Amino acid sequence: MNHVYFFRSGEFQGIGAPKSLFPWLKRIRETRPDLALDFEGLLRSALIAKISGAKEIYGMSDAQRGSRLFYTRVAKINRHGHAVNRYLKLAECAGATIGEWLRCPLPTGDPLPRFDEYPPFILLNPIARAEGESLSNAVVAEFCRALAPTRLVVVGQSRRKIDTPENCVDLTNRTSLLQLIRLIRVARFVVSVDSGPMHVAAGYQSTRGLIRVGSVPTIPTPGFGKTVNSAASTDSTPRGCEDAAVALGPKMSQP
Repeated sequence: MNHVYFFRSGEFQGIGAPKSLFPWLKRIRETRPDLALDFEGLLRSALIAKISGAKEIYGMSDAQRGSRLFYTRVAKINRHGHAVNRYLKLAECAGATIGEWLRCPLPTGDPLPRFDEYPPFILLNPIARAEGESLSNAVVAEFCRALAPTRLVVVGQSRRKIDTPENCVDLTNRTSLLQLIRLIRVARFVVSVDSGPMHVAAGYQSTRGLIRVGSVPTIPTPGFGKTVNSAASTDSTPRGCEDAAVALGPKMSQP
């Protein structure tokens, strides 16, 4: 990988957007790759691929309707299949050979300064990017109380203040991505309303299990792998969290 260009949407909003967006687009335009693969499948990502000056653009058959106008070749995929399998189909369309075994190396992460990883804890990410998917403060408090005195560590990026009970450590807005990965690695369990931390947890054999609380996505994105015990809930109400707490309570006492 020769170059990485980060698209931080928050920097390209408001009155000052053109000042930061145009230089970024100019850098993309200078790349001029032979081939661009659109794994995101959005109109935005297809436009970026077009702006890059790529000779060919490959995308997936379930991409947003407008984005497919920019593709020179479309990989036919099962829109109800797992996201990883869908991406692999696009890679095969570009000539990649997919073997029987997949290896997805993950970094070890960075330890947090002044954070004691003992006693064991449950990692809770109550914040989702999708509107209406995040857990309310009342739900977070109820979940933490249901698992007391077990220690919980609350993570995520949010503008709202999260009130946590005494058995919780609030690390919202205080972790980098690598620090979050470290917490996921050492946590006994991971409970998340967002699929990102869930996928990282599924990639580590050391994590005992994970539970995703929230609505069922249009495209299935469960953990890809068989090394982690998993359970899913389609209920983001306090009752759904109580069920998760009941399931986790006895397991936290296991060695």
